[in-house]
Amino acid sequence: MRTALPAARQPTFYAPDLEGRSAGEVLSLEAEEAYHVRALRLGDAAEITLADGRGRRWRARLRGGDGGRTLAALLEPLASRPQIPLTVAFAVANKSHTLWLVEKAVEFGVKRLQPVECARSRSVADAARSKSFWQKARRRGLGAMKQSESAWLPELSPVKFLGDYLIGVSADGPRVLLDPEGDPLWAVLVPWEGGAEAALLVGPEGGLLMGELEEAVGAGFRPASLGSSVLRFETAALAAVAVAAQRLEMLGQPEPGRAVPGAGGDQ
Repeated sequence: MRTALPAARQPTFYAPDLEGRSAGEVLSLEAEEAYHVRALRLGDAAEITLADGRGRRWRARLRGGDGGRTLAALLEPLASRPQIPLTVAFAVANKSHTLWLVEKAVEFGVKRLQPVECARSRSVADAARSKSFWQKARRRGLGAMKQSESAWLPELSPVKFLGDYLIGVSADGPRVLLDPEGDPLWAVLVPWEGGAEAALLVGPEGGLLMGELEEAVGAGFRPASLGSSVLRFETAALAAVAVAAQRLEMLGQPEPGRAVPGAGGDQ
């Protein structure tokens, strides 16, 4: 029988049905997660972590199942890192670069990802526009969530035209547009205390057209700069997310580790 891994090395598995659960309950892992259990050669009594992508994490123990099922008994809820109340809206782009952005956004714990179609993104042939691609992106995000010991999966919204996104944007916090002519991003985020959801808009390679920039500013987006370096869209997006995450950690709102163990639900 394989012994349990040390707590810091316990592998994480996806379990979407953790809401309202209690210690001692037994869950059946989904087929793909059961496959990963077998791939890791984890036996009965091995301790694992379960995460539902909505802020809940549980320590659990594997149990033998009948009918080929892989079962896990819940032991205790675990605290989860806080989610960043931030929507990252970014121009449709190269598939591999987009997948990288999704992975890293999951590691940070952003709330939403919104791809947008801009004038300069329409010529990108290898682009993340199809429903099947976003299914693949979600799977990539699941892997990133488990590897980073997070408990949050961002909402992956369907592609929208930039104008449609700007009309319907619902962020109550700061609305920020990355632009080299803007004020420093850290300064723009000073008034933000994390209680309201923020929106970050990242344009395509070459930037937004002047008309698109004016439309975004008219929708309440304030230009903000990451400095003089020329960055690819995914690098710029993640650099901005890192600044936002640091802003919240400096404020202590929400304070890391203060989430109610096992009770971090939808926001």
